[in-house]
Amino acid sequence: MLNYLVAGIFIICLALTAGSFFLVARLRNQYHHEFLSALLFLVVFYFMFGFYSLWGQFIFATLVQPYIQQEVLSRISDIAILLGIPFLVFAWLMQFRFALEYTGKSISGIFIAAFLLINTTVIIALVLYLNRHQEMGLQTFLKYYYILASLLFTAIPAGRLVLGKRKQATTIMASGWILSTVLQGVILLFFDGNIYLALVFFALFFASGAFLPVYLNYSGILGGIPAIERTVYTLDEFWEKFEISPREREIVMEICNGLTNQQIADKLFISLQTVKDHTHRIYSKADVSSRVQLVRLINESAK
Repeated sequence: MLNYLVAGIFIICLALTAGSFFLVARLRNQYHHEFLSALLFLVVFYFMFGFYSLWGQFIFATLVQPYIQQEVLSRISDIAILLGIPFLVFAWLMQFRFALEYTGKSISGIFIAAFLLINTTVIIALVLYLNRHQEMGLQTFLKYYYILASLLFTAIPAGRLVLGKRKQATTIMASGWILSTVLQGVILLFFDGNIYLALVFFALFFASGAFLPVYLNYSGILGGIPAIERTVYTLDEFWEKFEISPREREIVMEICNGLTNQQIADKLFISLQTVKDHTHRIYSKADVSSRVQLVRLINESAK
Protein backbone atom coordinates (compact mmCIF):
# COMPACT_ATOMS: atom_id res chain seq x y z
CA MET A 1 0.00 0.00 0.00
CA LEU A 2 2.80 2.40 0.91
CA ASN A 3 4.55 1.80 -2.41
CA TYR A 4 1.38 2.78 -4.31
CA LEU A 5 1.04 5.91 -2.20
CA VAL A 6 4.65 6.92 -2.89
CA ALA A 7 4.20 6.32 -6.61
CA GLY A 8 0.97 8.31 -6.61
CA ILE A 9 2.52 11.31 -4.84
CA PHE A 10 5.52 11.18 -7.18
CA ILE A 11 3.24 11.21 -10.23
CA ILE A 12 1.32 14.16 -8.77
CA CYS A 13 4.59 16.05 -8.27
CA LEU A 14 5.60 15.33 -11.86
CA ALA A 15 2.21 16.53 -13.10
CA LEU A 16 2.44 19.75 -11.07
CA THR A 17 5.92 20.41 -12.44
CA ALA A 18 5.00 19.75 -16.06
CA GLY A 19 1.78 21.71 -15.70
CA SER A 20 3.60 24.70 -14.22
CA PHE A 21 6.12 24.81 -17.07
CA PHE A 22 3.30 24.54 -19.61
CA LEU A 23 1.28 27.35 -18.01
CA VAL A 24 4.24 29.71 -17.71
CA ALA A 25 5.26 29.03 -21.32
CA ARG A 26 1.72 29.75 -22.48
CA LEU A 27 1.54 32.94 -20.44
CA ARG A 28 4.87 34.15 -21.85
CA ASN A 29 3.64 33.57 -25.39
CA GLN A 30 0.41 35.42 -24.71
CA TYR A 31 1.67 38.22 -22.46
CA HIS A 32 5.15 39.53 -23.14
CA HIS A 33 6.05 40.69 -19.63
CA GLU A 34 9.48 40.61 -18.02
CA PHE A 35 8.15 39.18 -14.77
CA LEU A 36 7.00 36.04 -16.59
CA SER A 37 10.64 35.26 -17.40
CA ALA A 38 11.41 35.63 -13.69
CA LEU A 39 8.51 33.28 -12.94
CA LEU A 40 9.93 30.72 -15.37
CA PHE A 41 13.32 30.77 -13.64
CA LEU A 42 11.55 30.60 -10.30
CA VAL A 43 9.72 27.37 -11.10
CA VAL A 44 12.83 25.87 -12.74
CA PHE A 45 15.03 26.35 -9.68
CA TYR A 46 12.24 25.52 -7.24
CA PHE A 47 11.35 22.19 -8.83
CA MET A 48 15.01 21.32 -9.38
CA PHE A 49 15.48 21.54 -5.62
CA GLY A 50 12.32 19.49 -5.12
CA PHE A 51 13.43 16.61 -7.30
CA TYR A 52 17.13 16.72 -6.49
CA SER A 53 17.15 17.30 -2.74
CA LEU A 54 13.73 16.01 -1.68
CA TRP A 55 12.75 13.18 -3.99
CA GLY A 56 16.35 12.30 -4.81
CA GLN A 57 17.21 11.88 -1.16
CA PHE A 58 14.00 9.95 -0.45
CA ILE A 59 14.42 7.51 -3.32
CA PHE A 60 18.12 6.97 -2.62
CA ALA A 61 17.48 6.30 1.06
CA THR A 62 14.70 3.86 0.24
CA LEU A 63 16.84 1.89 -2.19
CA VAL A 64 20.09 1.66 -0.22
CA GLN A 65 18.88 1.68 3.39
CA PRO A 66 19.04 -2.13 3.76
CA TYR A 67 22.64 -2.21 2.55
CA ILE A 68 24.51 0.60 4.36
CA GLN A 69 24.83 1.84 7.91
CA GLN A 70 22.42 4.50 9.14
CA GLU A 71 25.26 6.91 9.96
CA VAL A 72 26.62 6.71 6.40
CA LEU A 73 23.14 7.12 4.95
CA SER A 74 22.51 10.18 7.11
CA ARG A 75 25.74 11.83 5.96
CA ILE A 76 24.93 11.14 2.30
CA SER A 77 21.50 12.70 2.83
CA ASP A 78 23.11 15.76 4.42
CA ILE A 79 25.41 16.19 1.42
CA ALA A 80 22.52 15.79 -1.03
CA ILE A 81 20.51 18.49 0.70
CA LEU A 82 23.46 20.87 0.87
CA LEU A 83 24.19 20.44 -2.83
CA GLY A 84 20.58 21.30 -3.59
CA ILE A 85 20.47 24.45 -1.45
CA PRO A 86 21.81 26.71 -4.28
CA PHE A 87 18.75 25.82 -6.37
CA LEU A 88 16.54 26.94 -3.50
CA VAL A 89 18.49 30.18 -2.96
CA PHE A 90 18.16 31.08 -6.64
CA ALA A 91 14.44 30.29 -6.48
CA TRP A 92 14.08 32.72 -3.56
CA LEU A 93 16.02 35.32 -5.54
CA MET A 94 13.64 34.88 -8.47
CA GLN A 95 10.74 35.49 -6.09
CA PHE A 96 12.13 38.96 -5.40
CA ARG A 97 12.74 39.58 -9.09
CA PHE A 98 9.20 38.44 -9.96
CA ALA A 99 7.60 40.71 -7.34
CA LEU A 100 9.69 43.73 -8.32
CA GLU A 101 9.12 43.37 -12.06
CA TYR A 102 5.42 42.65 -11.54
CA THR A 103 5.11 46.02 -9.80
CA GLY A 104 7.08 47.84 -12.48
CA LYS A 105 10.53 47.85 -10.89
CA SER A 106 13.77 46.08 -11.79
CA ILE A 107 16.11 44.14 -9.54
CA SER A 108 19.57 45.65 -9.13
CA GLY A 109 22.86 43.85 -9.51
CA ILE A 110 23.88 45.02 -6.06
CA PHE A 111 20.83 43.38 -4.51
CA ILE A 112 21.50 40.12 -6.36
CA ALA A 113 25.13 40.02 -5.25
CA ALA A 114 24.24 40.91 -1.66
CA PHE A 115 21.44 38.34 -1.49
CA LEU A 116 23.62 35.50 -2.78
CA LEU A 117 26.56 36.53 -0.60
CA ILE A 118 24.48 36.73 2.59
CA ASN A 119 22.81 33.35 2.05
CA THR A 120 26.09 31.67 1.16
CA THR A 121 27.87 33.16 4.16
CA VAL A 122 25.10 32.19 6.58
CA ILE A 123 24.98 28.60 5.36
CA ILE A 124 28.75 28.13 5.40
CA ALA A 125 29.12 29.72 8.84
CA LEU A 126 26.39 27.63 10.43
CA VAL A 127 27.54 24.40 8.81
CA LEU A 128 31.05 25.00 10.17
CA TYR A 129 29.55 25.69 13.58
CA LEU A 130 27.50 22.49 13.45
CA ASN A 131 30.56 20.44 12.57
CA ARG A 132 31.99 21.46 15.93
CA HIS A 133 28.70 21.22 17.82
CA GLN A 134 26.94 18.18 16.40
CA GLU A 135 24.28 17.86 19.09
CA MET A 136 21.69 19.49 16.81
CA GLY A 137 22.44 17.69 13.54
CA LEU A 138 22.69 19.19 10.08
CA GLN A 139 19.25 18.10 8.89
CA THR A 140 17.59 19.66 11.92
CA PHE A 141 19.41 22.92 11.26
CA LEU A 142 18.49 22.87 7.58
CA LYS A 143 14.87 22.22 8.51
CA TYR A 144 14.67 25.35 10.62
CA TYR A 145 16.72 27.33 8.13
CA TYR A 146 14.27 26.39 5.37
CA ILE A 147 11.25 27.32 7.50
CA LEU A 148 12.58 30.74 8.51
CA ALA A 149 14.20 31.67 5.19
CA SER A 150 11.25 30.58 3.05
CA LEU A 151 8.82 32.54 5.23
CA LEU A 152 11.00 35.65 5.09
CA PHE A 153 11.81 35.42 1.39
CA THR A 154 8.15 34.86 0.52
CA ALA A 155 6.59 37.41 2.88
CA ILE A 156 8.74 40.29 1.58
CA PRO A 157 7.98 39.75 -2.16
CA ALA A 158 4.32 39.05 -1.37
CA GLY A 159 4.16 42.28 0.61
CA ARG A 160 5.70 44.05 -2.36
CA LEU A 161 2.85 42.77 -4.54
CA VAL A 162 0.24 44.11 -2.13
CA LEU A 163 1.93 47.50 -1.66
CA GLY A 164 2.97 47.99 -5.29
CA LYS A 165 1.39 50.56 -7.56
CA ARG A 166 0.05 48.01 -10.01
CA LYS A 167 -3.58 47.39 -9.17
CA GLN A 168 -3.45 43.83 -10.52
CA ALA A 169 -1.26 42.80 -7.56
CA THR A 170 -4.15 41.40 -5.55
CA THR A 171 -4.26 40.43 -1.92
CA ILE A 172 -5.55 37.00 -2.93
CA MET A 173 -2.40 36.13 -4.87
CA ALA A 174 -0.09 37.36 -2.12
CA SER A 175 -2.11 35.68 0.64
CA GLY A 176 -2.20 32.34 -1.17
CA TRP A 177 1.53 32.55 -1.79
CA ILE A 178 2.25 33.15 1.90
CA LEU A 179 -0.30 30.57 3.10
CA SER A 180 1.29 27.80 1.03
CA THR A 181 4.66 28.63 2.57
CA VAL A 182 3.26 28.69 6.10
CA LEU A 183 1.67 25.27 5.61
CA GLN A 184 5.02 23.86 4.53
CA GLY A 185 6.60 25.25 7.68
CA VAL A 186 3.91 23.73 9.90
CA ILE A 187 4.39 20.29 8.35
CA LEU A 188 8.17 20.51 8.79
CA LEU A 189 7.84 21.56 12.43
CA PHE A 190 6.01 18.33 13.21
CA PHE A 191 8.17 16.15 10.95
CA ASP A 192 10.08 13.52 12.92
CA GLY A 193 11.02 11.06 10.19
CA ASN A 194 7.50 9.76 9.57
CA ILE A 195 7.27 8.72 5.94
CA TYR A 196 3.61 9.72 5.58
CA LEU A 197 4.32 13.21 6.85
CA ALA A 198 7.25 13.41 4.43
CA LEU A 199 4.94 12.56 1.53
CA VAL A 200 2.46 15.21 2.65
CA PHE A 201 5.28 17.76 2.68
CA PHE A 202 6.43 16.70 -0.80
CA ALA A 203 2.93 17.13 -2.20
CA LEU A 204 2.52 20.51 -0.50
CA PHE A 205 5.97 21.69 -1.66
CA PHE A 206 5.19 20.98 -5.32
CA ALA A 207 1.67 22.37 -5.02
CA SER A 208 3.16 25.58 -3.62
CA GLY A 209 5.50 25.81 -6.61
CA ALA A 210 2.53 25.51 -8.95
CA PHE A 211 0.42 28.12 -7.16
CA LEU A 212 1.63 31.25 -8.96
CA PRO A 213 1.46 29.79 -12.51
CA VAL A 214 -2.01 28.36 -11.85
CA TYR A 215 -3.31 31.55 -10.26
CA LEU A 216 -1.94 33.85 -12.95
CA ASN A 217 -3.33 31.61 -15.68
CA TYR A 218 -6.85 31.05 -14.39
CA SER A 219 -7.55 34.26 -12.47
CA GLY A 220 -7.48 36.42 -15.59
CA ILE A 221 -5.37 38.92 -13.68
CA LEU A 222 -2.91 39.41 -16.56
CA GLY A 223 -5.69 40.54 -18.87
CA GLY A 224 -5.70 43.94 -17.17
CA ILE A 225 -1.99 44.50 -17.77
CA PRO A 226 -1.24 45.86 -21.25
CA ALA A 227 0.94 43.48 -23.21
CA ILE A 228 4.40 44.76 -24.09
CA GLU A 229 4.80 45.63 -27.74
CA ARG A 230 7.41 43.40 -29.32
CA THR A 231 7.81 45.06 -32.70
CA VAL A 232 11.46 45.10 -33.79
CA TYR A 233 12.72 48.23 -35.49
CA THR A 234 15.91 49.21 -37.22
CA LEU A 235 17.89 51.75 -35.24
CA ASP A 236 16.82 54.55 -37.59
CA GLU A 237 13.19 53.53 -37.19
CA PHE A 238 13.69 53.37 -33.43
CA TRP A 239 15.06 56.94 -33.31
CA GLU A 240 12.19 58.17 -35.46
CA LYS A 241 9.38 56.29 -33.74
CA PHE A 242 10.33 57.44 -30.25
CA GLU A 243 11.50 60.90 -31.39
CA ILE A 244 15.01 60.46 -29.99
CA SER A 245 17.08 63.59 -30.55
CA PRO A 246 20.70 63.46 -31.81
CA ARG A 247 22.06 64.23 -28.34
CA GLU A 248 19.78 61.59 -26.79
CA ARG A 249 21.03 59.08 -29.37
CA GLU A 250 24.59 59.68 -28.19
CA ILE A 251 23.54 59.07 -24.60
CA VAL A 252 21.61 55.94 -25.54
CA MET A 253 24.63 54.48 -27.30
CA GLU A 254 26.90 55.23 -24.34
CA ILE A 255 24.39 53.57 -22.02
CA CYS A 256 24.56 50.51 -24.26
CA ASN A 257 28.35 50.65 -23.96
CA GLY A 258 27.96 50.30 -20.21
CA LEU A 259 29.04 53.79 -19.19
CA THR A 260 27.72 55.33 -15.98
CA ASN A 261 25.97 58.71 -15.99
CA GLN A 262 29.14 60.39 -14.73
CA GLN A 263 31.26 58.74 -17.41
CA ILE A 264 28.79 59.83 -20.09
CA ALA A 265 28.90 63.39 -18.77
CA ASP A 266 32.69 63.42 -18.88
CA LYS A 267 32.85 61.93 -22.36
CA LEU A 268 30.24 64.27 -23.90
CA PHE A 269 31.42 67.34 -21.93
CA ILE A 270 28.03 67.96 -20.34
CA SER A 271 26.89 68.08 -16.72
CA LEU A 272 25.77 65.05 -14.76
CA GLN A 273 22.31 66.58 -14.26
CA THR A 274 21.97 67.07 -18.03
CA VAL A 275 22.69 63.38 -18.56
CA LYS A 276 20.08 62.46 -15.95
CA ASP A 277 17.51 64.75 -17.58
CA HIS A 278 18.16 63.28 -21.02
CA THR A 279 18.01 59.75 -19.63
CA HIS A 280 14.68 60.42 -17.93
CA ARG A 281 13.22 61.76 -21.20
CA ILE A 282 14.57 58.75 -23.10
CA TYR A 283 12.92 56.35 -20.64
CA SER A 284 9.62 58.20 -21.01
CA LYS A 285 9.75 58.23 -24.80
CA ALA A 286 10.70 54.54 -25.12
CA ASP A 287 8.31 53.49 -22.31
CA VAL A 288 10.99 51.71 -20.28
CA SER A 289 11.89 52.03 -16.61
CA SER A 290 15.51 50.92 -16.45
CA ARG A 291 18.80 50.73 -18.33
CA VAL A 292 18.37 46.98 -18.70
CA GLN A 293 15.07 47.37 -20.53
CA LEU A 294 16.44 50.17 -22.71
CA VAL A 295 19.54 48.17 -23.69
CA ARG A 296 17.41 45.13 -24.48
CA LEU A 297 15.15 47.25 -26.69
CA ILE A 298 18.15 48.75 -28.50
CA ASN A 299 19.74 45.32 -29.00
CA GLU A 300 16.54 44.05 -30.57
CA SER A 301 16.51 47.05 -32.90
CA ALA A 302 20.19 46.58 -33.77
CA LYS A 303 19.47 43.04 -34.93
